[in-house]
Amino acid sequence: NKMIAYIKRLIQNGLRIFRSKLTISFFLTLTVILITVFLWQVISANFLVGKGLNYVEKKLDFSIYFKDGTDNEDIKTLQGILENFKDVDRVILVNKEKAFEEFKFETEKNPVIFAALKEIQTNPLSDYLIIKGKRPKVYEEIAGYLDGSPYRALIEFITYAENQKIIKKFIRLSQKIKCIMGLVVIFIGIFCALLIFNSTILIIYSQKDEIEVLKLIGASNFFIRSPFLIFSVIITILGFLVGSFLSIIIIQNTNQMLLAVIPEGDLQSYVFTNFLGITSFIFGFLLLINLISTGLSLQKYLKI
Repeated sequence: NKMIAYIKRLIQNGLRIFRSKLTISFFLTLTVILITVFLWQVISANFLVGKGLNYVEKKLDFSIYFKDGTDNEDIKTLQGILENFKDVDRVILVNKEKAFEEFKFETEKNPVIFAALKEIQTNPLSDYLIIKGKRPKVYEEIAGYLDGSPYRALIEFITYAENQKIIKKFIRLSQKIKCIMGLVVIFIGIFCALLIFNSTILIIYSQKDEIEVLKLIGASNFFIRSPFLIFSVIITILGFLVGSFLSIIIIQNTNQMLLAVIPEGDLQSYVFTNFLGITSFIFGFLLLINLISTGLSLQKYLKI
């Protein structure tokens, strides 16, 4: 009972600081709300960048175009070899006649190209293979195999090099985005820490007389420190709850739009599946910064 009464009194002292310094409390809570929203956006962006990269990798296939006159049996033999690669999903053979019919159908609405095709009256296309891999690395393995195989002499060109350039550019862009987000998180963390530190100092000075009285009557260091630490926890909880609530509303209202751009980027499902982990990380990050900042300011200016 004594312990419960003691804890209750400490919490009441923390709430009293919160109520007596409403202006500082409001701005600190607002800061925590903004940082919470930002952290939610960073986690969301990290998920979407990863899914976007996967989507681009899946969309980019590996095509092998053969020289005109290449024997169909040789193409089918190579198709069978490539299908045996571990991470190859499927290999599709498109003959020149089918490719030409598809091309004519696609260009029907373009009178210039359609007229040109009628004029030449020949099929300018060639047979080709489309390789769908389970992971991008298999394309590199296939390219290495083709360079050293006798089938290389039958190949006009392959799309691997161009696709690799696109994938590498996307990877570099995603790495830059993640690096920038990481730097911004560090900056925000430092900013939040300094703000809490300086705000706690202001509160300490405003409570200076009361602190001196507590020291004279023999109050323990823990008893003097606790209200300020509890005040910091209250700020963190309020800011985290409001910020998380706003972030979830934003995610729910933008999810369909994001799915239209990145079909695999179901951010809402990701958030709800990993809700406990995400909220624990964000709350832990905020609480750690706030308690450390408050503790340092108490250590420096109270000497306790």
